This record gives sequence, structure tokens and C-alpha cells, in this order.
Amino acid sequence: MIPSEHERRTHEAYEWIHIINDFLIAFWFVVGSIFFFYSSLTYYGIWLFLIGSCQMLIGPIIRVFNKVHVRNIRKDVIHW
Repeated sequence: MIPSEHERRTHEAYEWIHIINDFLIAFWFVVGSIFFFYSSLTYYGIWLFLIGSCQMLIGPIIRVFNKVHVRNIRKDVIHW
């Protein structure tokens, strides 16, 4: 089945959300790692690692929403 334009746009939007999420995860971990070089910032580094770790859970959630959304678009097109 050839994807519809709506399906392609929806999938691309979710891909961009996933890319932004991955970028933010990397940012939290890099900044958190730098914070560990300074004992006065270690507390904040720990929090950034926790934020990055929790945000890693968001990636699969984005993928699930993408799959469900695209599946619903396909059902609308096929008229099951």
C-alpha cells in the first residue's frame, strides 16, 4: 500500500519530534557530564542525568503514538 500524503506528513512530524527528543537527551547528558567536573555542580549534574534518563522513556512513547496515529489514518483511508 502506498502511503497517503497525510500519512507521510504525520510520520515526518513524529520523526522530527523524535529527533528533537534525542537531541535534548544528548544535551542533558553532555551538560550533566561537564557538571561532574566541578564538585559544586555535581548535584545539578545528577539531576540532569535523571532528566535525560527519564526522557529516554519518551522515545518509545513517541514511536507508539506514531504507529497508532498512522494505523488510524490507514483505517480511515481503507474504510474497514
